[in-house]
Amino acid sequence: MEKRLYLAGNPNSGKSTLFNRLCGAHRRTGNFAGVSVDSGEGHFSHGGVSYTLIDLPGAYSLDAMSADEQVSADILHSADGCIVQIIDAGAIERSLHLTKELLQLGKPLVVALNMADEIQRRGVTIDTEKLSQMLGAPVCAISALHGRGIGALLDAVTAAIVPPPCRFTAEDLARATVQRQDKETLSDKIDRAVLCPALGYPLCALLLFCIFGTVFGSFGNALRDGFSAVLASLVTLPLQALLTRCGVHPLLRAYLSDGALAGVCSVLSFLPQIALLFLCLALLEDIGVMARIAFLFDPLLRHFGLDGKAMLPLAVSFGCTVPAVLAARVTDAPTRRKLCFVLPFISCPARAPVYALFIGAFFGGHGATLLLCLYLGGLCAALVGAKLLSAADRGKRPLPFIMELPPYRLPSPRTLALSVFDRCRDFAIKAGTVIFLSASVVWALEHFGTGGIALRTEDSFLHAVGQITAPLFVPLGFGNAVAATALLMGFFAKESIVSTLSVLCGAASVTEMLGVLFTPASALSFMVFSLLYTPCLATVAAIRRESRSARTAAKVCLFNFAVAYAAAFAVYRIAGMA
Repeated sequence: MEKRLYLAGNPNSGKSTLFNRLCGAHRRTGNFAGVSVDSGEGHFSHGGVSYTLIDLPGAYSLDAMSADEQVSADILHSADGCIVQIIDAGAIERSLHLTKELLQLGKPLVVALNMADEIQRRGVTIDTEKLSQMLGAPVCAISALHGRGIGALLDAVTAAIVPPPCRFTAEDLARATVQRQDKETLSDKIDRAVLCPALGYPLCALLLFCIFGTVFGSFGNALRDGFSAVLASLVTLPLQALLTRCGVHPLLRAYLSDGALAGVCSVLSFLPQIALLFLCLALLEDIGVMARIAFLFDPLLRHFGLDGKAMLPLAVSFGCTVPAVLAARVTDAPTRRKLCFVLPFISCPARAPVYALFIGAFFGGHGATLLLCLYLGGLCAALVGAKLLSAADRGKRPLPFIMELPPYRLPSPRTLALSVFDRCRDFAIKAGTVIFLSASVVWALEHFGTGGIALRTEDSFLHAVGQITAPLFVPLGFGNAVAATALLMGFFAKESIVSTLSVLCGAASVTEMLGVLFTPASALSFMVFSLLYTPCLATVAAIRRESRSARTAAKVCLFNFAVAYAAAFAVYRIAGMA
């Protein structure tokens, strides 16, 4: 029989890092409050005992103020095992309020002072023995990141009992056990400069420009081209030769090589650029930059009816909109509703292959600048949309935003590698499933019609679909069946836009076909529409789940489509006059 352990603690205290350390799982971690917004479960053994470990969302109190805190409170009240509270040793005073509440639950409790190796450099000393005596519960100093003190913590868990009532206040506990010196750290010196808006905002813009210039500039393009050549030599060409030797029917051979395989490989070729982008985002989180961005942009976000907490889902959207919708739980209910409508505007990596394809075909010399404009444009669209939706709140402003900034930390190579691997794996799995299916559907629509096998494109189902939907996009500059079909398949996954274009172009070069189907103005319009239009099916499902309303999910789709149409129309008209 397994024993159950519950990891509780304030946001950004290191719960998920300890979870990964014990279970070998790849639960997402970051030097940023609110990364985990749902409970996770893993398994490990120690001293001949098997444990089930539950990683709970961060909470400041059991008196829940947000959806993620409510998840933690509900699970902890019904917990049937030992609770391990993870405390950021550098912010112990704030964490002891939750400790007092956990003691009142009448459950076995062990307190783990995480990041204990950092506090000495900050002039902080904690008397763990005295704190343990005052609490009546074991207190262990650990470093979840480096694996120090984990054995002693687990030994304490094995012997944990229900602690007696604590007669001290949280203030008494901190006063008696924590000693601080007025010692300015390197983090303090850096923050004094970069948290000034006059310097912080330009630095953020420069940082983003450097990231996009690296990912989608000559270096990123070289990685993509090299990986594409590897895929061709190791996968595409050998499979085509094998199909020919085995005497596979020409139609089936055409489907496998020109349809499904071409669609999947066209998306997988962008994997090195996507991995590089994931690495940059993970670095920002782990170093502590993302937390500073949230603090820095809080005053600005308030002008749009949001607050600094909204910076988490906004930032996560650059990685994937689905977890961003879940991360919106850290905000209050009105803000959470607005975020569901505007988060899909922010460009996720699934759109990156679309940008890379069109930039390479039309705007090669201005790639980094155009990429920065697209990403900032999506963010601006989200903020303006939030401002418009805030009008229904009659000017009500969010509650004050209070946040303790974590120290700057050197990222763990292991954590970075796992983070990038997990995200790339998800991207590859999507290419192998959703993209495979969508490419197969497109190929079938192109090669079959009402009379069976379509010998001409004009006789195919695809031509019929394109004829119906293409006129809708004429005012945007790309009123052709190929573009319309690609956008339709993009609803299932944005990467499908590229795979669909690849399948429809057949043996011809995709870049050459784009030159026939688009002008520079219509290509720019297409990229803007791809950025802003209806979110993918997975995001719609997440919005439906979080809002508990199919009507809300439908409204989000219509709202995004209308904004995308208006923006692409304006871009096409303006670009056409240039």
